[in-house]
Amino acid sequence: MTYWLFEDVSYVTIFGILLIGILGIVYVQTFQRIYAWGMAGVVLTLCLLVFVEQWVITDKEAIETTIYEMQAALEANDFQGLLNHIDPEAEPIRRQAQLALSSITIERVALRDIVIAIDRSSEVPTAEAEFVATIRMQPRAPFPNQGFVRLRFLLLFHNEAEQDWKMLDYFYGEPTGQPTKHYDGTFNL
Repeated sequence: MTYWLFEDVSYVTIFGILLIGILGIVYVQTFQRIYAWGMAGVVLTLCLLVFVEQWVITDKEAIETTIYEMQAALEANDFQGLLNHIDPEAEPIRRQAQLALSSITIERVALRDIVIAIDRSSEVPTAEAEFVATIRMQPRAPFPNQGFVRLRFLLLFHNEAEQDWKMLDYFYGEPTGQPTKHYDGTFNL
């Protein structure tokens, strides 16, 4: 399917602008109204495509939104808000989140290099989201990383019954390495 069209409309926009430019040059040289109507048609088509792109939420955009909502919940130290994005059946992950958040107060979470891969081959679509997170925090107990930590995370999601994407599991590791560890009470690497 043409998910790329709804993920990033910039390719079509660039093509449309080039087409408008060519039609404009031809119109100026010939003064035939058909080229002016062609430019108007391209502008209307571009406006329609931008509207549709904003209206259609792809799975990738939904997962990205979920990640940013989790980031906002972490920055607000909103444990329940974070749990809303973790699958209720992923009880070990929910306990690990509670353990981690009970020992720190998060001040800021910065995300970068988000890469999302979706697998629709099974009955229940799954996805992996990998990114680097820099977390600035204040410890509530002795914490080895003194105020901030930068880690590469791999979050595993699923989408049962075409509802919201929920996190099933996660792994973390060095920012330049592969995420391979679970939280065990500290973020020691």
